[in-house]
Amino acid sequence: MAQISLLGMKFHAFHGVYPEEKLIGGHFLLDVVIETNIEDAADEDDITQTMNYEAIHQICKGVMNNPMDLIETVILNLKEELQNHFTAMDGLVIRLSKMNPPLSGQVASATIEEGWDFVKDCGRCGKPMTCYSNEYCWCNNLNIPSLTLSRINEQFGTKCLCASCMSDYVKIDE
Repeated sequence: MAQISLLGMKFHAFHGVYPEEKLIGGHFLLDVVIETNIEDAADEDDITQTMNYEAIHQICKGVMNNPMDLIETVILNLKEELQNHFTAMDGLVIRLSKMNPPLSGQVASATIEEGWDFVKDCGRCGKPMTCYSNEYCWCNNLNIPSLTLSRINEQFGTKCLCASCMSDYVKIDE
């Protein structure tokens, strides 16, 4: 498994609960680390088969430009936007630092880091698979009849199976 990382992204943004933070903003440092398989992209030398770091940066820039009170909220919005754009993330770590936060003493940064592991075992065959377990999961792009989805969930305790097992229930375009 490879890690595609953008480290040390610097943004001036207006996140914070204090009126001054909303007015003058502050400096933020952002790290994003995505775990994914890069073999197909490398074999084909094809950027469309990997996590394009220009796209990652644009997603981060868009979220950072949307003022929020809490950097915790910023991190979860980054996760959701990355999930919405990339369907093959096996893991994700986001670290966001508010530089020189407005506190009663000098502090270099206030930092929050969150990580997610999207690799789960298929409920049917037990093989590892990527599943976001939310509306951004790859299986939501399949046209699965609701009755079929109910049966899969009833039998396996999940609505998402690996592509091989799911293909026994619906046609999957490859």
